[in-house]
Amino acid sequence: MRINEPAADLAVAAALLSAREDAALPRETVVFGELSLSGALRPVSQAENRLKEAVKLGFSTAIAPAGCRIADNAGVTVQAMSDLPGFVGDVFGAG
Repeated sequence: MRINEPAADLAVAAALLSAREDAALPRETVVFGELSLSGALRPVSQAENRLKEAVKLGFSTAIAPAGCRIADNAGVTVQAMSDLPGFVGDVFGAG
């Protein structure tokens, strides 16, 4: 698989973890963020625009890197994550 969009890193990781844990993310949740080699989540550009588009597509919650600049979350509940181990623990109850 080749992905050219850094903001898709966390979504791909979530899909792989979901398959490994045999546990799906909630349907209304969108996930985006860039993963560093150390497992830290890096902020991505245009986070507000990504959230606005997610609302248009019917998402009501989002999981995004803690450092994203989000002034107006446009009706989306945003759960900020700082690293991959925290994401795994919070979302899948594993670590």
